[in-house]
Amino acid sequence: MAGHGDWVCQNIRFRDGEVAATFDWDSLIGVPEAVIAGLSAGAYTEGGTGDASAPSPEEAALFLADYDARRAARFTPSEQAVAAAAAAWVIAYNARCGLSAMDHGLSPGAGSPPRVLERNRDGYRRVRW
Repeated sequence: MAGHGDWVCQNIRFRDGEVAATFDWDSLIGVPEAVIAGLSAGAYTEGGTGDASAPSPEEAALFLADYDARRAARFTPSEQAVAAAAAAWVIAYNARCGLSAMDHGLSPGAGSPPRVLERNRDGYRRVRW
């Protein structure tokens, strides 16, 4: 499946509660749908206009449950594991970027990927819905 691999809030514009536009399509990827959903679940809260925190394992699971409920066929247990792994990967990747920023004197906030991952280090592996 082709999809967008970088569904963070700063790349989406809404109108009347609906997605009106998406940006950053250089992140177009061709992977199974479960990977696309998981990448989205692991980053969707970052860059928003409110609390731009990285999603907790519970928030990632809620995102995936909501996504899955709207599909024609539910994700299989194997696809759930793939989606959870993709969410964990993007959280870890974003945490690595945050740690790199620390090398340059920036201090990550409580909701930053490094801090959220630190508090929930094993929780992302167990994401299921």
